Amino acid sequence: MSVVNSFKLLLITVFLSHQTTSLSFNQPKFCPSATWNSTAVTFSSSPIVGNNPNGVFVDTSNTVYVGEPQLNRVQVWPVGHSNPTRNISNGLQNPQAIFVTTNGDIYIDNGSNNHRVDKWTLNATTSTTALTVTDTCYGLFVDKNNFLFCSNGPGLHQVIKKSLNNNATNSTLVAGIGTPGTTAYALDQPRGIFVDNNINLYVADCQNNRIQLFKNGQKNATTVAGAGAGAPGNITLKHPTGVLLDSDGYLFIVDSDNDRIIASGPLGFRCIIACSNSHGSSSTQLNKPFSMSFDRYGNIFVADQNNNRIQKFLLSNNSCYEATTHQAQLTTDSINVTRTSLKPTTQSTSQVLASASNMVISNQNCSPPGIILIPSTSSLASPMQFQRQQDFYINSNIYLNCNTSLAMITKWTVSNCTSICSQQIVVDQTISTAYSEVFIPARTLPYGLYELKLTVTMVAAPRMISSASAYVEITQTGITPNLVQLGTLYVTHGYQEDLILDPGQYSIDPDENSFNGTDWIYEYYCRIYSSYNFPNIQGVLIPIDDSRIDLQNPSCLKNSTLLQYRGSNSSLKSSIKILPAALPSNRTYQFMVYMVNRRNSSRTATGYLLVQVEIIKSPMIYIACVISTLCSENQEFQLVNPTTQVALFSICPDNCTVIKNITWNVYQGFDNGSSTTVQWVKFNQMNLYENNWFFGVNTSNFTATNQLFLNNPQIMYWQFEVMYSFSSDTSSSALSFIINQPPTNGSCSISPLNGTTSTSFTISCPDWFDKDGIQDYSLYVYTADISIKVIIAFSAVSNFQVFLPAGNDTTSLLNIIINIRDTSNCITEYYMSPITVRSDSEGINKLITTFQNSANSLTSNPLVRILSSGNQNAVGQIITSLANEFNNVNTKNIEDAISNGISATTISVSSLGESQTSQTTIVSVNNSATIEYNSQLNSYANVRDYLITFTSNLLITTSDSIKLQASSLARFTEATNQLTQKTSMLASDKCYQLAQALYSMANKIPYEDVQTAANQISQCASNVLTAINGPLQQRTSILDLDFSRSTNFPSDYDTDLESVWAHPNLVDGGNDYSWGAIEQGRYNYYQKQAANQITTQVNQITSLLTSALNIHLNIGQNITMNTSSILSFHRGQWYQVNNTSWHCHLCVPMEQCFREAKQKLGDGYVNDVRTKYQETLKKFKVRKQKLVENVKSLQSIPFNVTAYEGNGFGLVWMIPHPRIGVYSENPQELRLLYDFMVGVNEQMERDLLLEDESFRNFGCSFCLFFGDDYVWEIQNRFQETLQKYKEKKRKLVEYVDSLQSIPFNVTAYENDDFGLVWMIPHPRIGVYSQKPQELHSLYNFMAGVNEQMEKYLSSKDKFFENFGCSFCLFVSGKNQTNTTPRRFKVLNETGTDVKRTELVGYIQMNEQLYYRLLPDENHQQKWFNEFERHEYVDIT
Repeated sequence: MSVVNSFKLLLITVFLSHQTTSLSFNQPKFCPSATWNSTAVTFSSSPIVGNNPNGVFVDTSNTVYVGEPQLNRVQVWPVGHSNPTRNISNGLQNPQAIFVTTNGDIYIDNGSNNHRVDKWTLNATTSTTALTVTDTCYGLFVDKNNFLFCSNGPGLHQVIKKSLNNNATNSTLVAGIGTPGTTAYALDQPRGIFVDNNINLYVADCQNNRIQLFKNGQKNATTVAGAGAGAPGNITLKHPTGVLLDSDGYLFIVDSDNDRIIASGPLGFRCIIACSNSHGSSSTQLNKPFSMSFDRYGNIFVADQNNNRIQKFLLSNNSCYEATTHQAQLTTDSINVTRTSLKPTTQSTSQVLASASNMVISNQNCSPPGIILIPSTSSLASPMQFQRQQDFYINSNIYLNCNTSLAMITKWTVSNCTSICSQQIVVDQTISTAYSEVFIPARTLPYGLYELKLTVTMVAAPRMISSASAYVEITQTGITPNLVQLGTLYVTHGYQEDLILDPGQYSIDPDENSFNGTDWIYEYYCRIYSSYNFPNIQGVLIPIDDSRIDLQNPSCLKNSTLLQYRGSNSSLKSSIKILPAALPSNRTYQFMVYMVNRRNSSRTATGYLLVQVEIIKSPMIYIACVISTLCSENQEFQLVNPTTQVALFSICPDNCTVIKNITWNVYQGFDNGSSTTVQWVKFNQMNLYENNWFFGVNTSNFTATNQLFLNNPQIMYWQFEVMYSFSSDTSSSALSFIINQPPTNGSCSISPLNGTTSTSFTISCPDWFDKDGIQDYSLYVYTADISIKVIIAFSAVSNFQVFLPAGNDTTSLLNIIINIRDTSNCITEYYMSPITVRSDSEGINKLITTFQNSANSLTSNPLVRILSSGNQNAVGQIITSLANEFNNVNTKNIEDAISNGISATTISVSSLGESQTSQTTIVSVNNSATIEYNSQLNSYANVRDYLITFTSNLLITTSDSIKLQASSLARFTEATNQLTQKTSMLASDKCYQLAQALYSMANKIPYEDVQTAANQISQCASNVLTAINGPLQQRTSILDLDFSRSTNFPSDYDTDLESVWAHPNLVDGGNDYSWGAIEQGRYNYYQKQAANQITTQVNQITSLLTSALNIHLNIGQNITMNTSSILSFHRGQWYQVNNTSWHCHLCVPMEQCFREAKQKLGDGYVNDVRTKYQETLKKFKVRKQKLVENVKSLQSIPFNVTAYEGNGFGLVWMIPHPRIGVYSENPQELRLLYDFMVGVNEQMERDLLLEDESFRNFGCSFCLFFGDDYVWEIQNRFQETLQKYKEKKRKLVEYVDSLQSIPFNVTAYENDDFGLVWMIPHPRIGVYSQKPQELHSLYNFMAGVNEQMEKYLSSKDKFFENFGCSFCLFVSGKNQTNTTPRRFKVLNETGTDVKRTELVGYIQMNEQLYYRLLPDENHQQKWFNEFERHEYVDIT
């Protein structure tokens, strides 16, 4: 497949909602190949709709009406509501059919017993009679001339109509003869009916198994489907009950007894829903469906009668074009370009998204750019819908074909739309319009319909312009009704205290920055929780202030006089006060508020609160989520995602000065099926998992990590309760959660299954379903270790193209994970089978060669064209792939150089602190190899310098956007010896922007996303800091491009007085006035300027990332890497001489070890280790070769490992390693394994020594494997120590001013060999030496100084009697007899500055003692400021 295949223009046009504006129902326009998702969404079910719901109607505003004959009512769901907001039941009996007109009048069948059709006007509480009938109307329809049609079923077998323009109630016979029959003029049990614009009547003739068409004014019908039809491709029907027409006049039939939905088209009839030929209750089946209705987007609602539910089938494809591809070779042999041509089907369209000619690869110098927007399936008639509270973005693929220049100008405009989009608006300043994509933050566009238009102009050919448009509708979001502060759902309340409920103040309107309580009318209800329902009369709820009585469900209040309405407008009832003693104690009450918007009565909301009334006087406690967007309200329960942690905080706003204790409890909820309430059981393992799953158990903030949910997948309900203990009482509050279900039922595939890094792979993830809707898809890859997976792409659509990095070095296999996320941030991880991705080394070499030899021809390179498009997915993917390849080449170049005899310390791997004699010229024993290495180094550095520019102009949109860009930059900057000044500075700038963006959204996104992004950004920052300082610290070579730029003589140096070149003293060579020294000075000046800027930026990045993480982290919680480790015990001659008989250390995976080492110590350390590893590998190969040659001469000693089994362990022979393995049938304690291995080792050595003396050091080492829990335990102990240290430090900070000062002169204790200095930020007195010293002399000096100091100071203050509680000596060498200086920060003599000094030891003491000893305020203030800022426990 070709590189630009991901940018082919597949013009997918949706023909929906092309309907006459006077119609009240939806008649979408469908393509012949239109399909619907076979898996339905259950819109509503029993008990809400009762048993056997028959009628369903969706109007043009997407309001849903459902007839519920068993419950004698019709319920109404406005768009966006998951629960009905209107109940029409007054006087109804067994309603079967519904029809709603454009003015909102609702016509309902009421014929079975009451012999009429009722008309309900908008918001009416009573009905009027629209039509008198003698039997049930199984179908109702109002035509364009305002005639009401009714199909009389069981006894009359006819269709009648009546004009609604007069008050008469009599009707006219339209079809049928009043008795059952099979002739063309007769009907038998007619059900659903439909009248088209020509007043032709379609009837579902149920018992005759056919659909009849009665043309206007005719009594004889034509059979258009089913028994007796002559239509092409006819289909057999069995008791059809519903019929609809789309905007092209094609039939849609409810084939009831075949349990399916049928559609017609140009090629005849076909089954479109529930086509398995059997009935059932699964989401892909129906059971005696009765009626259907379209919404405005072409989705189908079905009254699934015998399954007691309303099903919604989503339109999944409505494309009227087929794409064919033609291949054309470009400059890179391994890369093809795909051109898309379009073949229209029998449908036609007038809509143009982008000209197809824009895709043609022209021989001219410049062609118009091709554009496709993502998502691409919007139109003015069928816009994408976004709630005003949502952020959203429109992405674009731009194909550039301009050999002159790829520079382009991108401009987004936003226009208001009605029937046309003519009024361009001025957008909010937070919306960036100059990128290839546009990001619309929440609450920046008012409600309405908009055209978002992207125009692309080629700079080199301004007449080459293309544009494409997306259409969006900004819709309302339901408000969040909160009865008390923070929206707490459960509180404890004192019996003798006022209870104030104030939804007018505490509710939240997510569409606005504040909630206007005066826009709403409030009604309150209350019930005794878990014992009774809300009081009601015949299903109509009784408000709390209503004096009427429900004998079955008693009122909460003793009488209604015990409540008062509060607020500036008490008639609205925005706040209610329930007086003391109004609620009997020792009970739980559930309050409900029902809110109706005063301007739009269809906007309603319902909120709940549980109140436990006790005989206490303690204040009420409120709790809420730290990240409010992650705890979505779901009436009684919050929705929580099992893949992220829950962080809660509590407040006590009233008289809370005497809090004695705070405790959090966790409860699991169980639905026993026989009760309407959840039964809560306390989670009794909190102590076991404290500081592992739970943090802040005894503080006002509490965190439960996702491990709680992931390890208890069977639990759907969770409750978190906080208890405040006061002097005599306790008060509690709680939030209840229900686990949000992740997307289900889908799959993902990739094509092709193998390719190169230049192949465009297509990802397809169809059929994923989630009741909240699918938000997006993101793709992660890894080669071996899943813990270091990286994001490669994210997409709002289920089909997208990606460029993938190369797979495993040996097998080229690449592992892929797709994250499917719903709109509530709940994720399903889909693991795909590994695919083969090889490096396109030929294409990469051509890119480098073109760059070196003919940079002007880069505009024809396919990779460069894609990079120039500004699509952040494509740019991130290509940068990641190229970076991985460049990094591998860099590693190989270094290894080759070393193997060719070049000293490792001369090619960017020298240790910190070592210097090179020459920085611009490398001296080597192999000069030709050095030249080759430097040539490669600078070649790749120059290409990186060019490529980094493509990352600068990428829009930052979502958390996935941050992760993708940060990940690609972390890979790109990994080879720090290849980063120029420009590369480092641009990368640093971008990482700083990403850190700012992450901090700005950290309070809205999951902790896991913040952690992942922060890791990548910090890696990028560490890389550029290492890179820019490398040449200055003489650890890496100066790059040619940097030296050239620094020494390039400017033409205006003598006129630009601000220029650095106008001030030679800044860039001179010191006392060396040679031209080379001056050039070196200029280079050093610019490099230092860049280093200072990057250092400042990295500090800011660190601060932003720390702040972002601290929003989510609780006390004791820290970022951990969950990896298994090995505990290794070694014994051998060296250890026996220099250590104890057994030496122990931790072995961690090499990847993790090197990542941490690289971040902390830089490339020099890693390259040193790599060099030593290569040397060890060579020695091992030599040793192995000798063994292979001499193996036959070895004397065999047969050895029985089974003889050493016991204590639950056994031994086995391992292959191919020279090891004896230890196995266990049952989990064992580490101590038992250690004891067993030590014992076995001693026995084996004793037995083998009898055979051969060479076995004296048999089993010189053994390793024990253990997992995360052991690591966590060590980490938790460290965290406990850290918390104690922080508490100790806090107390010092609070009381430092009260400490008595005892100025102390350290110089008084100097001698010829050693001296003392004040260290910073540690509380230590350092020991320095001017020359190497033996260990015993240092020890004697420190012991003597300590004794003198203690004697002197104890005379000043008794607290100094134990002065210098410890001192540390720095030693080296196997014999440990010499000192080894180490660099530390110390204060100068005046205490005004910090310098670095090499120390050979120090005296440690208490912080308070150290502060008191510092000689003056300068010393004290400087040290104290640094100490206060210092965050970590020092480990010596």
